[in-house]
Amino acid sequence: MTLHTQLFRLVVAVEGNALITGLPGTGKTSLVKWSLREVPSDYAVVVYDTAGDFQQRGLCNYVGRFSVNPLDLPTPRVVEILEESLAATYGEYPYLLTPAMAELLHRTVERGARTLSQVRREVLNIAEPHEMDTAYALRRRLVHFDVAQFDKTDVPIRHGASTCVDVSGAG
Repeated sequence: MTLHTQLFRLVVAVEGNALITGLPGTGKTSLVKWSLREVPSDYAVVVYDTAGDFQQRGLCNYVGRFSVNPLDLPTPRVVEILEESLAATYGEYPYLLTPAMAELLHRTVERGARTLSQVRREVLNIAEPHEMDTAYALRRRLVHFDVAQFDKTDVPIRHGASTCVDVSGAG
């Protein structure tokens, strides 16, 4: 038994999602590509492709720039996904999304924002005067999510299949 044949079962056993990081050339992409060949029939796998590495034919059952609205998930999960996305984009460093930003995001969603674009527009109206710096910082963090690709969810998800969502901005 090799790691790539059990990757998805291991991920579910320990947490439910994975962010695979490492230095260039250490095999991150290869591990995921090999694992995609053996998706268990009772699993649905979604790969958010931040570098355009999974867009060639044959790697995933479904490939494309599918739309994904993170606000379709419970609000606490949205904060977690945004933190992971920001870490994948900008690298690991403390407070990509501070607790104050997360709280302001949560309040903005609870007051009716249904997309991250709406959060960016409404957060300045929701923030108290002493939170304006936090509101502007949150707006800066969300700038890359203020596009139509994050306004609705249309990702095909099927058991025993993989979907690679291109969020690389390439091509």
